[in-house]
Amino acid sequence: MLKFLTINNIAVIEHAEIEFFSGFNVLTGETGAGKSIVIDSINAVLGERTSRSIIRTGCERASVSAVFENVDDGIISSLKEMGYEPEADGSIIIQRVISADGKSSCRICGTPAAAATVKEMAGRLISIHGQHDSQLLLNPQNHIKYLDAVAENDSIKREYYKCYRRAVDIKKELALLTQSESDKTARLDYLNFLINELESADIKPGEMELLKEKQVLWRNYEKLMELMSAGTSMLDGDDMSPGAVSLAESAAETLDEAEKYDASLKGLSERLRSAAYELGEVLSSVKRAASDIDFDSGDQQAMEERLDLLYRLTHKYSADEDRLIEILEESKKEAAGIVGAEERIAELESELEEASAKLEAAARKLTDTRKSAGDKLSEKISDELQFLNMPNVRFCTSVEPARYTSSGADAVEFLISANQGEEPRPLSKIASGGELSRIMLAMKSAFSGKYDVGTVIYDEIDAGISGLAAEKVGIKLKQTSGSSQVICVTHLAQIASAADNHLLIEKNVEAGRTFTVVKPLDFNGRVREIARIMGGASITEAVLKSAEEMITAKSGLTKD
Repeated sequence: MLKFLTINNIAVIEHAEIEFFSGFNVLTGETGAGKSIVIDSINAVLGERTSRSIIRTGCERASVSAVFENVDDGIISSLKEMGYEPEADGSIIIQRVISADGKSSCRICGTPAAAATVKEMAGRLISIHGQHDSQLLLNPQNHIKYLDAVAENDSIKREYYKCYRRAVDIKKELALLTQSESDKTARLDYLNFLINELESADIKPGEMELLKEKQVLWRNYEKLMELMSAGTSMLDGDDMSPGAVSLAESAAETLDEAEKYDASLKGLSERLRSAAYELGEVLSSVKRAASDIDFDSGDQQAMEERLDLLYRLTHKYSADEDRLIEILEESKKEAAGIVGAEERIAELESELEEASAKLEAAARKLTDTRKSAGDKLSEKISDELQFLNMPNVRFCTSVEPARYTSSGADAVEFLISANQGEEPRPLSKIASGGELSRIMLAMKSAFSGKYDVGTVIYDEIDAGISGLAAEKVGIKLKQTSGSSQVICVTHLAQIASAADNHLLIEKNVEAGRTFTVVKPLDFNGRVREIARIMGGASITEAVLKSAEEMITAKSGLTKD
């Protein structure tokens, strides 16, 4: 449940710390005092889209923080899986900061979070119902989910989904195999051409790289041989002049003689002999390399043609050599599958007939649970509406045949007949704000325990109602607060007097600035506020007495 709400610099609220309690909480105040600002602040901290215009005039930023206590274990587990660690006492703190430059940031338990993450998590913590906000209950796409929750048919849904998945898989495979004969023939012709082309190419991994190296060598054969010959001559010498190897050996002998006269030259002759030996090894390597080059113009042409073929195939199939080999194997497998498809088609058709029968039976079973639950739900919500002073309103659950989907073969929608003699219509067609508010409350009450969240907020659910209807709404809100914390913004004494916790929103002007404050009311404060709601500007002793009696009767509180 929502325990604390702290608001800073939101519109006319400079600073407010609001404490909520379990049970039934109400917010009241004069029109324009700032009740909607509190709701806007809650929406902001829950990740809803907001504007920088919400920031109090003259301030650089605004912030809202909310503390949730007694949070469901499933929500705690989800948070931990996403990397958010709840407080030591198990509470969850959500914060939102909106800056004047238009940027905003969110945190969950002190850790930065995306607004979308906060919004998703908040949807499991709070449900906000406004006068014209249909929310989940009024969206036809969600009706099947709520009906299934009432039907408690999870095991039957799992059985149906298993049958559905099996039938879909068979149909997909069958569709691939039963394409038109012309398509299959054309595909097989293409595969055979591809197989023949790639098999003829006899592709080997890494072959292109080796051929590229050989191509560079052969295309520069004459230049290479010229360079190698020149290098050999420099190292080996000729009849006219000695080479580097011979000169190094001669220099070593000369330094041997010089060492006899100068000890500092010792060891240089040995180094020269080592260099001469290394030069000799280089000379031998160059000669071997020259002799190993077996150039043949015919081989060069064959190599060029082979490399051209590989270039063409890799470009044609947008694949390297390894992938070309994979394509060849895949094509062989597909071709074999097409050739043997007739036998497989017969098998699949038999399997599909059996799977379809099972799917149909599972769908009927699922439909039966929904129709049975729909009858019970319609009766329950109609009873709730009658209690809420709407005796002529008829609630119906429509379960009609539809195409097979993963959730069944039913189109589920909740319908309402607002007046006697009128055909039931979709909930979205209900125009009256008062009717809509009470219908939503009746549905929420009927779904109590199904998809409940810890906190339910009703923003001016009393719009368009008064008298006995308001009295009934107050009683129903009080009842529903037994399973979920209820926070209600109201203008009606019949509702406010039933609260367990009453908060007053007041607007004051100080030093030319407007300030809104939120403060809890004690018993006497509640009496005065209820009297104000009932009597307006004229609050008499009789009105005060009536307000006191109303609070005592509905909330069970008495004056100390």
